[in-house]
Amino acid sequence: MPKGRSPWLLVIFCTIATLIAALALAGVFAGASVAFAVAGGSSRPNEDRPTGTEAANPASQAVSQATVDTSPQETFSGIITDSHCRARHAPSFEKNPSECTLLCIRNGSEYALVNGERSFRLQGDSNELGKLAGERVNLVGSLARGVIKVSSVSEAR
Repeated sequence: MPKGRSPWLLVIFCTIATLIAALALAGVFAGASVAFAVAGGSSRPNEDRPTGTEAANPASQAVSQATVDTSPQETFSGIITDSHCRARHAPSFEKNPSECTLLCIRNGSEYALVNGERSFRLQGDSNELGKLAGERVNLVGSLARGVIKVSSVSEAR
């Protein structure tokens, strides 16, 4: 060791270099984790996306779809509206709730059933749903993941 230099200088230099390398690696791993999560590869299972053999086998998708379709039928009541306005149509729009709902549906919204603060997306015959848009209805269907698969719909009396 050259005269005048303390051995502690070498220890301090190595400690600082190690800390810088650790921070750099932590940044790389954090960035990779964020990129992986944003790309949809989180460790939580995604129930909507088939995985493993289900993704490669259309028959298993049909079986899992059939399982969803066999859920019990329930009766729901509320107002048929759209997912954009959710039965809160702008009064300045000068359209009645039915016209507003149908306009929003044409512009890309989905049919929805609203009852108080609860709302559900609707899947079913769009012609039947459109006839009763903006009206209070009773409908029969199966509920899965916030979506009601409509079997029948009738005007509430």
